[in-house]
Amino acid sequence: DEYRHAIVARPDGMIAEVFFHPAFGTFETPLGAFEGIVDVAAFFTDDDRYRHLIVLQADGTLTEVFYHPDTGIFRAALGMYAGTRAIAGFYSPDDDYRHVLLAGIDGSVSELFYHPRNGQGIAPLGSFADVSDIAGFYSSDDRLRHAIVLAADSVIEIYFGPQVGQGQTVVAKVEGARRVAAFYSQADPFFARRVLVADIQGRQHEVRYSPKNGIV
Repeated sequence: DEYRHAIVARPDGMIAEVFFHPAFGTFETPLGAFEGIVDVAAFFTDDDRYRHLIVLQADGTLTEVFYHPDTGIFRAALGMYAGTRAIAGFYSPDDDYRHVLLAGIDGSVSELFYHPRNGQGIAPLGSFADVSDIAGFYSSDDRLRHAIVLAADSVIEIYFGPQVGQGQTVVAKVEGARRVAAFYSQADPFFARRVLVADIQGRQHEVRYSPKNGIV
């Protein structure tokens, strides 16, 4: 729809979608209220054109809110994952699966994958000391899934796929790193993988990289 979308979780538990367009302005839609919100994630699915909000609550409850401007807002329970500190989510268009990445207080990193018709499963991806945040994306050039783990001052990429297994690499060291986000830039033929890191001083860092062209 050419709009940009942001998900905002407020201290009172209300979650809203803020959607905006340079020419038409900014609008807001409430998506529901949840107690004890720990983290939220969001993504879009091409197969049904729905927006998806993933909510993690303090007791480990994971809920999907899926919505469409024409059909309304719906909820689905994804399970309870006690001890989860942070989540991320993305869609893989090669198989139409939805993915939620779970970062545990104990340093564990897992992938919850699900499909409206095929059910869901969970797979461990690794364990790291001092995990504070997680991000993720799908890369269409090699059809791999990526979990970006922030562990202390290290930004670690776990790349994996149904047919090729998984591997990992350190893509950056950022002193005082606090939060991480990531995305795949289809328009960039050289450095399509992007990681954004916020440090404790409020500075923002961008890491651009690709398997063929290295890291900048």
